[in-house]
Amino acid sequence: MKKSKIISLSFLFLLPYLFTVIERVLKYSFATVFQDHLSVFIYSLTCISVLVYSLLSKQDFGWNFNTVNRKITAILLVILSLSTLFFFSVLKFKGLYTSNWNLGWIIWLILVFREEFILRGIIQTEASKLLSGKWFGLSKSIWFSSLIFSLWHLVNLGIFTPHVVLIQIVSVFLIAGPLYGWIREKTNNVIISYLCHISGDLFFYALYSLVFSKLLFPVWN
Repeated sequence: MKKSKIISLSFLFLLPYLFTVIERVLKYSFATVFQDHLSVFIYSLTCISVLVYSLLSKQDFGWNFNTVNRKITAILLVILSLSTLFFFSVLKFKGLYTSNWNLGWIIWLILVFREEFILRGIIQTEASKLLSGKWFGLSKSIWFSSLIFSLWHLVNLGIFTPHVVLIQIVSVFLIAGPLYGWIREKTNNVIISYLCHISGDLFFYALYSLVFSKLLFPVWN
C-alpha cells in the first residue's frame, strides 16, 4: 500500500476523534454560558460545520434525491415518527420518562446526524476511493467505516458503563455499521442511512427498556 494511501486512511480513521476533541474543548469553553443546553449547542455546531464543508466541496457525500430516494425518505420519516412515539410510550409505561428526555430526543437527532454524515458521508465516501474489493460481500470501505464507527464508541467510557460501551462496539461493528454502510452505498443518500439509524436506535432502546424496565444509557446532560 502506497504511503500516501496509508496517510489518507490514517487521517480518516482519526477524523471522528478530532471532532470529539474539538467538541469537548468547546464544552469546556462554553460550560458557564450554555449550562442547560450545552450538548445541543455543541453538536449543532458540529453538524453545521460538516454541512458547510459538504456544500463547499466538489465531492458527492450522499445527497442523491432521485424519485425512488424521495419516496424512501418520505416513508422513513413516517417510520421515525412511529419509532419516536413508541420510544416515549415505553418510557411512560415503564416510569422512565422525565422532562429531560424532551431535550434528550433533540440531542439524539442531532448526534446521530453528526455520526452519519462524518462516517457514511465523509469517511465512507473517501475510503471508497482508496480501498477496492470486498470482504464478506461488502465493500472494504463499508467495513472500514464500520470499524471506525464501533471504536468511536470508546469515547463513551466514563459516561456509560463498560458493558454498555462493549455492547455498542460489538453491535455496531457486526450489525449497525455494515447495514447503514450498505444502505448508504446502495442509495448514495446519507439522509436515508441517517433516518434508518435514528429510527433503529429509538426502536432498539425502546425494546430494551420494555424488556428490562430500565434505560440502557441515561439521558444526555
